Amino acid sequence: MADLSFQNNINIDELKNHYLNWVKEKTKFRQLEGAVEITSPLLDRNNDYLRIFATVQGDNIKLTDDGYIIDELEMSGNDVDSSPRKKELLNGILNGLGVRRGENNELFVITNQKDFPMRKHMLLQAMINVNDMFFTSRSNVKALFWEDIHDFLFDNDIPFNENINFIGKSGFNQKFDFLIPRTKKSGEKIVQTMNNPNKTNLSALLFQWEDVRLNRKPDSRLFAFLNDRDTKGIKSIVQACLQYEITPLLWSERSEALKKLSA
Repeated sequence: MADLSFQNNINIDELKNHYLNWVKEKTKFRQLEGAVEITSPLLDRNNDYLRIFATVQGDNIKLTDDGYIIDELEMSGNDVDSSPRKKELLNGILNGLGVRRGENNELFVITNQKDFPMRKHMLLQAMINVNDMFFTSRSNVKALFWEDIHDFLFDNDIPFNENINFIGKSGFNQKFDFLIPRTKKSGEKIVQTMNNPNKTNLSALLFQWEDVRLNRKPDSRLFAFLNDRDTKGIKSIVQACLQYEITPLLWSERSEALKKLSA
């Protein structure tokens, strides 16, 4: 699962078990003074493992990224507070996953031991989503990729809902960007945007989809809208999407994407 190796036939239970075993084997806990450092197997845009920290807060546990994600974005020239729209989108991600933004830009959740796995998952999902939505290497970008897709759907009269949450078999809350409702002609279409298509983002999306797909109607489909304007290695991401029954849509070929989303 970690290296996105392919097989001709996909066994959903086997795929899920591979993912969960990979997470279990690669997640590391290290005792620090006054905190526990938790290293996940997921990578950030610098190919560093995402880390969060657990501290005791009364009878509960506080999980925090210690401000890493937003600080990194701001150091790269991506100010998430530079416009009301960006603030709205950031709050939409965090609210949808039950994650808060604290002092010094930290993203955090408060949990008990029983809910620790779910809350940890939601914090990591928020870190990935915030980083992916706001990161760009181009200084002249005027719109976020999520906004590009939002406006694309709206301008082409495709009905949709945004920031949709489903509860998966794991009990985890899985958040997706857009939902195009089912019609008499076709099933519902779930659309996830990937501003920075890479293995980490795709691995997380695969788990989200496998976690919820059996709870959806059989004709439900998942589409990954990929920002291929600056991304190298896009072909391998497209291949992986197809292998795992996710329909890839390239921004550079959005006229073709429109046909698939309208069908």
